[in-house]
Amino acid sequence: MHFEDEKDYKQKYDEFWKDIVENEDGTLNKDQVMRELSDYSMVMDNCARAFVLMTNGAISKQNTMFFEVEGIFNNIFISKALAADDLINTCLTKDMSYEEIIAAIKDYFDYEEEK
Repeated sequence: MHFEDEKDYKQKYDEFWKDIVENEDGTLNKDQVMRELSDYSMVMDNCARAFVLMTNGAISKQNTMFFEVEGIFNNIFISKALAADDLINTCLTKDMSYEEIIAAIKDYFDYEEEK
């Protein structure tokens, strides 16, 4: 561990956890530590589940940097509102046949029928 890493985690402890998990005399409040760890465990489990959902299973590790998750999420999922606006503007504002509308929708979603 580097000195900078040590300084960083100690600073985070002092700024966030110290007042939560220490008694007034500076000793650890074991009951409070157990409660915080229980909450943290639940948060980490929810984080892993969210990452799996957001990335179609590509990421499940809770310590993955969020920008990695966000990048995959943005490549996989689209906004329903934006898609609806795009499709309305494309299909309904032009004089298109039913077949052209279906083709435009498939093209929009890059959809190919399975054979």
